[in-house]
Formats: sequence, C-alpha cells, structure tokens
Amino acid sequence: MMSLMMSLSLVSIGGLASAGSPWPDAAGAGELEWGTTSLPVESISRDRAAFLPDSGFIGARPGDRPTDLELPGLHPGGQRRYLRYVHGTLVDAWVVGPGPIDVSIWAAGELDWTGPVLGPGPDGWRSFGDATSWTLGARTALHWRDRTSETEILAVRAGGATRYKSVRAEAVRDEAPPPTGVARLKGDLKAVVKSEAEALSGCLNAADKPVNAVLHLAFDAQGRPARLKVETDKVAPDVMDCMAGVVVGVLGTPDGVGSVTLQRSR
Repeated sequence: MMSLMMSLSLVSIGGLASAGSPWPDAAGAGELEWGTTSLPVESISRDRAAFLPDSGFIGARPGDRPTDLELPGLHPGGQRRYLRYVHGTLVDAWVVGPGPIDVSIWAAGELDWTGPVLGPGPDGWRSFGDATSWTLGARTALHWRDRTSETEILAVRAGGATRYKSVRAEAVRDEAPPPTGVARLKGDLKAVVKSEAEALSGCLNAADKPVNAVLHLAFDAQGRPARLKVETDKVAPDVMDCMAGVVVGVLGTPDGVGSVTLQRSR
C-alpha cells in the first residue's frame, strides 16, 4: 500500500459524498476519472471480510493483484464506497447500502442477464440477491438487491486489459459434479433438500473422506433461499458456491431457517 501511495498523487474526496449525482458514473467515481493515477488521501484498505459480489479478476503476475480501498465518511444513505486500483490506475468501483441505488445510467446500456447472485451476509453467511447486469461502452455494471433486506450493491467494472481482466459475476446455477459417493442426510431440512442429495454430495468430491458438512439455509417471504452458510470439518474447495447452485431452486418454509448435515464416507 505504501509504495502505491508514494507513486500516486493524493486528492481530497470531499466532493464524493455529494447526494446530487450518481456514484460512480460513466466518467468515473466522483472527482476521480476512470484510469486516473490519483489516490484519495482519506482512503483505507478494504476489510477482506467485506465481501463484494462481482469482484473476480485474472492477473498474469503477482504485481497484477488489485489494491482495494474503502472511502470512509458520510455518504448518501449510509452507503459504503469502494475503489479498485490496478497497476496504479483506477479501474473498478462498488457501492453498498440501503436502496434504492440510482442505476439509470447503466440501465441505458445493453442488458446482459438477470438472475440470483450471492452477496454479503452476517457472520459467515452469504445472501442470495436478485441481480441485473448491463454493458455500457467499455464498462459493465451489476446491480444486486438482497432478498430479505433493503441492501443493494452496484459494481462497476472495467472491460479488462492484457494483464488485468475482470472476471464477471454469473447467475447462480447448479453445476455440481457427479458424486463419487452419496452423503447421508439428517436435520430439519432433510425433506427440503432430499431430492438434491446427489448434487450436494458432488460438492464434497474434492474433500478428504470421511467428511461432514452442515448446510444452513434461511428463506425469504416467498420460501426462496435467502441466506446460506456451509461448515465442513475438512477443506472442501468452492463448497459454498457449489451448494448455493444446488439449492437455489428449492422452496422452504417462508421466513424459515434450518440446517441439514451431510455425512460422506467415500
């Protein structure tokens, strides 16, 4: 971080908290234009616990890793605002806060897709949100709305370059691999997910056996999955995203919460 700050000019972000204009827009993030090498002096490093949807990237070298910053202060509606710098230039921005977030600029672009996407949740949970993605010029925008709260997120990403490329979010879908063994299920959600037992087991293929996993689910007022958390006693790569895809279509008790334990021996 220090080396980056030394190589960039510092600018005040006092004007960024203005409630009169969308942030970010097609030109940049407030006073900061896309591609600028200026760094806001008030910025702090983003807390890695602050999960941001649509934040994947590809970098060919260690130095390609992004620098993510948060802009502290009083923003309209209690928003939290984040910037991403790569190779010393501003490339991406996120807004998180109570809706509605003004997306009119981005909605004028080309509609890419709509669908459920995982977003931030409390205490290790991930939240299902309904998302819309657009492309406008050389930028993409993802608008995410939580299913059980007023939280919305706008992610504005660069189209990418030779050494840095944004990896776009995709709608949650079931891509669980065929299981090499089927897990035993127990718990109050067993009946809800029983039809998906094989797919859930496939999400544990890469874990050392035997392995136990607990899938916690909370449902919205329509009975759709709204939150999930997955706990395992062995490392299971990508297990949360995998299980989210498996259960995204199940229906539970409206506003209910429950869990199911998966025990897989092979």
